[in-house]
Amino acid sequence: MRRIYIVTIFLGSMLLFLIQPFIAKRLLPTFGGSPLVWNTSMLFFQTLLLLGYYYAHVSIHKWGAVKQAKIHLGLMVVATLLLPIRVPEFLYSLYVHATPGSVMAQPAIGLLLMLLGSVGLPFFVVSSGAPVIQRWFSHTDDPNAHNPYFLYRASNLGSMIALLGYPAYLEMRYRLTEQSWIWSAGYVLLILSYILCARILWASKHATDKEDDELAPDSPAPIGADKARWIFLAAGPSALLLGVTSYLTTNIAPVPLLWVLPLALYLLTFIIAFGNSAPPAAIRRAVCFALMIPGIYFYLFAPDFKSLLLIPVHLIMCFAATLACHWEVGQMRPPAKHLTEFYLYISLGGVIGGLFSAIFAPIVFTNLFEYPIALATCAIAVGLCIRSKWPTTWAYAISAATALAMVTLFSMHPSQRDLHHLDFLIPGAIGLLLSIWDPRIFMVTATIALGIGEYARQQPVGKLLLAERSFYGAHQVVELNTVAGKFNRLHNGNIMHGMQDREEGHQRDPVTYYNPKSGIGRVMAAFNNTPRFDRFAVVGLGTGSMSAYGRAGQTIDFYELDPNVEKIARNPDYFSFISLCPAKVNVLIGDARLRMQEAPDGQYGLIVLDAFTSDAIPTHLITKEAVEMYMHKLRPDGILVFHVSNRYLDLAAIVRRLAKEENLAGVVMTSALTEADRDKMYSDSSWIATARSVADLGPLMNDPIASSLDQERMGQLWTDDSTNLLQILKPARAIFGAN
Repeated sequence: MRRIYIVTIFLGSMLLFLIQPFIAKRLLPTFGGSPLVWNTSMLFFQTLLLLGYYYAHVSIHKWGAVKQAKIHLGLMVVATLLLPIRVPEFLYSLYVHATPGSVMAQPAIGLLLMLLGSVGLPFFVVSSGAPVIQRWFSHTDDPNAHNPYFLYRASNLGSMIALLGYPAYLEMRYRLTEQSWIWSAGYVLLILSYILCARILWASKHATDKEDDELAPDSPAPIGADKARWIFLAAGPSALLLGVTSYLTTNIAPVPLLWVLPLALYLLTFIIAFGNSAPPAAIRRAVCFALMIPGIYFYLFAPDFKSLLLIPVHLIMCFAATLACHWEVGQMRPPAKHLTEFYLYISLGGVIGGLFSAIFAPIVFTNLFEYPIALATCAIAVGLCIRSKWPTTWAYAISAATALAMVTLFSMHPSQRDLHHLDFLIPGAIGLLLSIWDPRIFMVTATIALGIGEYARQQPVGKLLLAERSFYGAHQVVELNTVAGKFNRLHNGNIMHGMQDREEGHQRDPVTYYNPKSGIGRVMAAFNNTPRFDRFAVVGLGTGSMSAYGRAGQTIDFYELDPNVEKIARNPDYFSFISLCPAKVNVLIGDARLRMQEAPDGQYGLIVLDAFTSDAIPTHLITKEAVEMYMHKLRPDGILVFHVSNRYLDLAAIVRRLAKEENLAGVVMTSALTEADRDKMYSDSSWIATARSVADLGPLMNDPIASSLDQERMGQLWTDDSTNLLQILKPARAIFGAN
């Protein structure tokens, strides 16, 4: 009996977490990639989960478990009418053809509507399964029916296996259309397992048609304070999950698929917290707080320490903070009668945390302040939910003194934020020991340290000219004074999207990846003064650096996803590449592939693809179908250039395979810079130039920095239906060796 319920809740949770990356990948060609796209999707699924839990709570309390089982099975059958999973064509057209500036043209609105129309009902039905199955089980004759919370552990285990298994197995072996049918088959299997669970319920002696409120009348209902604690303890970890994902992929390392790790650890904390036994409260606090202190130290004192080793440090800190909250909420779980209400309020807390990080923070903050705020919220939640053993005045006084000591040490070394601040550990250790007896000490200590320290930590290297955020990310324009002159630089976290020399007479000099010695510099030197390049296109605007090569009589079409990037690039107070360019410069906002499809065939002599340096690789721009479209837009002698510089991904392997598939000639051009070049702000880069024939590449074939396209390994053929980033991840030696 118990095994059937375990298998059912396990399978349902697997399906929930398989559908999320699947539909996100399906919608990638429309919305591009950024942390906020993922965060908005997460918020959608959390909200639908809340509605599913609300349905489970209301239906079981209104109709009782026996009648509710019949209704639920009927709802599951109705949802099969929407299988296999697909995006309705009318919603797609509604967004793509929306009037610029209208509500429907907003990416967040379009994304939410497409998610609702494609996976809304199936996800809603499956999401309600965790509380429904547990409540059904509590009405069976099983000896453990009074405590069904062990099923929640199986639920989160299924979620975690699906989360890790999708990129490692399913995505690698099956196309999107096949994945849709696999999910549909799994859903049918889930219906059959629900039928078995319902039959066990209906055959049980404890099964009843009475409403749930008529059962166990002596079971005390949770009071308002209990519900508030459940919400608070769930909101902090939810906000932290999204906050650390944005922080790691933006400020530490743009590693593809990095978002999987925080979510997997988040699920693991539920598995641990809802075990049958938990360590004593003092041990729980000591373990969690001790794991958090190194992370807080690195966060405050070593923001410029770029090693990938910071990733596990931050993940451990967030795991500890999340586990501390989930351990506390796990100890507050009510009797089985109030199980659905308990999960409803936990889900509500998750939505509140998601709203804060995904919607509120990007609107209100110009930097990633949601991350330290979420950390502090977790500390506060744990502190407020445990009774103090010390007088309040003493607890707060010690907390404030400890935190101020850490911040004072921080302010004494504003120019040396590195690993030499071991003196931080002294007050930190004191605070840890005291907080074992009174968690409010850690609560106030962490909040003050993170609050004041974050304000000082966010001050950029150089003069900050602009800081803003949009749906697609956070942008900073920083002015730097170097031995080579004064430069303005555009950043998205640790990712640089362009730089300009601001000295008079040098403002049109291309630098960074676009310097004259780079692959694209060699292409422009060879053909820019020929009629072939009278009109060319660039995917990815950045600062508009490619317009430095523009000449009179030329037309340059930039394709850019983020409208804010265009505003920055066109503002001469920040960058003047476009305003000083003698060519006609157009910026077409929207997904590059969709917008370029609208262009006439054969109008470009050159197409430059420069959108692959971040963690959120727009894979739909580098597939077989995409390359075929680019070739249609090129002149017969046109050149297609890929910027493949990426620390973590071997994109060149994919381009080689695409070139072979499309029978294209090509060369790889890798910079060979000197220290003098780097002093001029030239950056090392790798480019691949392809064309229909060797003759079309002309002098590039014999360029000193060029090598044959066939010398290195080839990756799998990427298509719109099949891409996989794991297969092109560079070896760890190559990644760490680049430090």
